[in-house]
Amino acid sequence: MPAMTVGRDWTIRQATACACDLLGKESPRIIGRPVGEILGLDVELIEARKNEVFDIRCDAPSPGRNGVLPLRLRGEVLADAPCGVHAVFCLIDLSGERQAAAEIQALSAQLHHVWRLNSLGEMAAVLAHELNQPLTAAAAYLHSMESDLEKIGLMGQSAARTAALAKGQILRTGEIIRRIRNLLSTEAAAPAPERLSVIMDDLAPVLQILARYAGARLAFQIERTGDEVPADRTQLQQVITNLVRNGIEAAILKPSPQVRVTGKLMKGGAYRVCVEYSGCGIPNGDLDALVRPLVSTKPGGMGLGLSITRTLLGRHGSALRSGTGALGGAAVWFDLRTNGGEQGGQ
Repeated sequence: MPAMTVGRDWTIRQATACACDLLGKESPRIIGRPVGEILGLDVELIEARKNEVFDIRCDAPSPGRNGVLPLRLRGEVLADAPCGVHAVFCLIDLSGERQAAAEIQALSAQLHHVWRLNSLGEMAAVLAHELNQPLTAAAAYLHSMESDLEKIGLMGQSAARTAALAKGQILRTGEIIRRIRNLLSTEAAAPAPERLSVIMDDLAPVLQILARYAGARLAFQIERTGDEVPADRTQLQQVITNLVRNGIEAAILKPSPQVRVTGKLMKGGAYRVCVEYSGCGIPNGDLDALVRPLVSTKPGGMGLGLSITRTLLGRHGSALRSGTGALGGAAVWFDLRTNGGEQGGQ
């Protein structure tokens, strides 16, 4: 075990071979050296805690590890210890933990970025759809006005030219909206074999953070056989993240909020991912109403989350379905065709 003892002058008296290997230094090079210098430690923080166990973190200088080695020190200062030993502690390498935290943060940032692009694309699609009819009608009215003004003769020519200019601007507006929609469109990449269990393993730390922050309990029950599907990895991560986030937000409206994510192989070769939660179900059981763009039950919600989820699942040949879950609230799920299987969705 990586461990060391220090004297009353806070110099290192002994260090195990494991501790030397961890620090990347030979024993003669650290024995007798100030522990604060070797470990990047403020010894005054430890000195004030005599006869009690301490558990602190520090960054030891380490040229071979990007300049720093993150450590956790656990030990005790011994006020009346024999043989001149003043403190003893073990060293725990936190490099893996810090790397995992950095990867979680990077994944979360990537998901947030892609989700914003998807939201903008969905909003552009909604605006294009909603504005298309009034713009088309306005252009038709102006065209009709041009025909009427032509019948007047010379007196109507000036007004006809103005109506033609107005119609041109309306048509240009529609083209601009279509271009924005195409620019923000996030079409699926070429499907590649992906294991849904691995995708959810990668997402689990991010989703657990969301659950803990909201005060909810999140559990996973994932079958790891028959879970390979042709898919766009990032888009499936977005789908699962949004469904779990919605489940957490619904569950916390009631006491003891719980959310459970399950994955299992269904008959016919489809793999089902289901998110169920305690608390409230879907109002009137009408999932289709919630999936429509700009419809939301959340104060200040834009009503795009489930709409984007439906769009992304549609690109994978799947659909979102709902029912009553075992936790007392709603359950939402989707089925994906596995490699060699058939599309599910019952």
